[in-house]
Amino acid sequence: MKRLFQYILMGIALGFVIIQFFQIDKSAPSFKPENDFLAVEEVDERTQLILKEACYDCHSNETVYPWYTSVQPIAWRVAEHIEHGREHLNFSDWGMLPKSEKKHAIHEIVEVMEEGEMPLKDYTLVHAEARLTKEDQNHLIQFVKGLKY
Repeated sequence: MKRLFQYILMGIALGFVIIQFFQIDKSAPSFKPENDFLAVEEVDERTQLILKEACYDCHSNETVYPWYTSVQPIAWRVAEHIEHGREHLNFSDWGMLPKSEKKHAIHEIVEVMEEGEMPLKDYTLVHAEARLTKEDQNHLIQFVKGLKY
């Protein structure tokens, strides 16, 4: 029984080593900076800071990949979050969106912020700067509601 347990542990360790060879793509998709939300909208400094610290890693093409995105399977989960985040809202493409999509995005931002769904809890666990106070949440909500589309 002890020998079987050792083989199982060795198999797990070997599997962990093997999956390290399957790294995620960390290259940034190309985009035009003039289409970025911060370039298109008149954004105050506080809102810029909130967006950069709590939103842009998953919702823009300016993702900063921390060290743990080199460790599988954690990196796969992070890559999935980023892909999903960009699909729903990509601030880097804001200037190219039709007004109807901007209006929908504003509605979605307000909804997820009011529900406390964003930023994701597992993201804020390792990114303390992304933990938003109620004041930050309210500030961002009011700013976004003030956009006229």
